[in-house]
Formats: sequence, structure tokens, C-alpha cells
Amino acid sequence: MIESIAASDSIDLTVQNPTTVWVTAVSLDGNCESEAVSVTATSYPTITATTLTAGDCDANANISQDNDNFTATYTVAYTTGEGEISGNGFAFDVPLASSGVVTFIVENSNAPEGCNMETFAVDFICTEQPCSIDATATTSGCVGGSGTYDLSLDVVATNPSSNQFLAIVDGMEYGPFNYLASTIMIEGLAGNGQTSGP
Repeated sequence: MIESIAASDSIDLTVQNPTTVWVTAVSLDGNCESEAVSVTATSYPTITATTLTAGDCDANANISQDNDNFTATYTVAYTTGEGEISGNGFAFDVPLASSGVVTFIVENSNAPEGCNMETFAVDFICTEQPCSIDATATTSGCVGGSGTYDLSLDVVATNPSSNQFLAIVDGMEYGPFNYLASTIMIEGLAGNGQTSGP
């Protein structure tokens, strides 16, 4: 049968603490005593973390790093159909139109197996839908032999975060224009005979 008793000495559990002690067993009547033996024990910091923010559209899902020696990895299990992903660190950026659980694995690589890691789960949800813009552009060709052309632009926005947009033509900004306008005309653009990238 194994009996145990708790010692009252306090230990700093924020660092790795190797401790060597000598142990002797003595009978209660003092007539019998064992040889002293040495034993070394190492205490490791308890792996803790606190949820700093639950993930939503305005904040990432993250936990605290309570010790500089701790590292973290995470896996994300979505409930909105995306496949599982993984990453490193104590924070996960929540994408739009998503929900699920981030499971953080916090590890102390200096500690042996059994006291070297803990897991912490954080729920997240963001109902905001992503914005997308579809644009179709046509040109009128050169206008009156002047070396210029007019550009016609049709824009359809899905879940826009504002009610206006800018048109960028060959690096130049035009606008702002309202999404509700059926067709935007940008007139008198110079036809320089060159092809430029987006």
C-alpha cells in the first residue's frame, strides 16, 4: 500500500526547478535507520492560458501566453463547411461568414511527456458576409480621331461595405460613383497604343 502526504514548501512554478534532497527512513523508536539516499526532482511550470477574446467579425480568437517558454499551435474545425486547417501561434484570424472551434495546443518543450502540453478550445462565429464586386467594361473606340476613347463601366456589388466605389483605369482613380448607377461613363481617356497590367 502506498501512503502519501503533502509537503508545505512553496515552489516557484514559473520556471524549471531541479531540486536534490537526501532522504533517510528512521523508525519511530530510533533503533533503526536507513542509509541516506539522494533523489533529484524537477518541477515544471503548470501550462495555463486564458481566452483573451472569443472570435468574431471584429476580433481574432486568441489565448494568453502565460510563459515565455510556451509555444502554441492550433487546429480549426469549421461548422460552416470548410475543411480543417492548422497553424502556429496564440491567435487565429476569424474569416468572414464562418463559425467553428479553434483548439490551441500549448506546449513547453523543456518539460517531459505528461506535463509538457495542454489544450484550450475557443469558439468563434462571424455572420458578416464577404464583399465582392463584378465589373464589366467596354470602350467606344477613338472619339473623332482625337486619340481618346470613352469607357463604359457596369458594376454589380454583393454585400458592399459602403454605397460607393472608385474606378481605377491604368493607375488613375475616377469617382467615387454610386453602386446604384446602371452604367458609368468615363470620357476622354488617352489612347496611347500601349497595353498595361491590372
